[in-house]
Amino acid sequence: MMWRRSILICAAALVAIGCAIAVLPARWLIHSVPANWPLALIDASGSLWAGQGVLALGPRDMQRTLPDPVRWHWRWQWGSRPTIIVTHPWLTGPLTLTPGLTTLEIGAQRLRLPAQALTMAGVPFNSLEPGGQVQVSWPTVLAGSGPQIGPLLQIQWTDASSARVRVRPLGSYTAAISGRADRSLDLQVNTQSGALRVQGAGSRAPDGRWQFNGTAQPAPNTDPSTQDALAPLLAMLGRRRGDITTLQY
Repeated sequence: MMWRRSILICAAALVAIGCAIAVLPARWLIHSVPANWPLALIDASGSLWAGQGVLALGPRDMQRTLPDPVRWHWRWQWGSRPTIIVTHPWLTGPLTLTPGLTTLEIGAQRLRLPAQALTMAGVPFNSLEPGGQVQVSWPTVLAGSGPQIGPLLQIQWTDASSARVRVRPLGSYTAAISGRADRSLDLQVNTQSGALRVQGAGSRAPDGRWQFNGTAQPAPNTDPSTQDALAPLLAMLGRRRGDITTLQY
């Protein structure tokens, strides 16, 4: 009899805890995002299980609020782990987050956004007034399981433009971020096409500091009038020697 009573008490306690968690306000999530992340939840409504919130992207001193709220709900299926389904107009489809005991599996997805969002990254984009379209894609990532080694993010900036120069488009560019065993990140930037040729490489140390070195110059066979139009932009981006501007950030 005693063991049956103990089981009933434990079951009742678990039900009570589950009911309490189910109504926990979504605003509790605001303080769950680490302060050093380039992302913050600045407002939320609903519950932990189904709600919506306002996101801000970028370094803490230059954050920009996304125009549409992010929404989430939990999905429970027999025989599989609970999954969080996240939706936002900039996502090409639902993003799945599958928590484990010490890990979080982030599903592969693509994010499409206007190039103005690049200003959230700081220098040099915050002075370019960028235009065009950006697509960010990533593979399935298991966060919390140790260093993420290999490709992490692929960024494509198409029909790139800047309010600082009348040449439109400037070109199309790609940036690839990959992880290393020492928890640092590598960055490679290349030009796919266009009047402005940009290339370079960078890295982020485990302490979070970024460093980038590259060059920018008119593409080969660019006509003289286009080269003259690009000159003010090249001078703004870095130190110029001849037709080549050195990029150091």
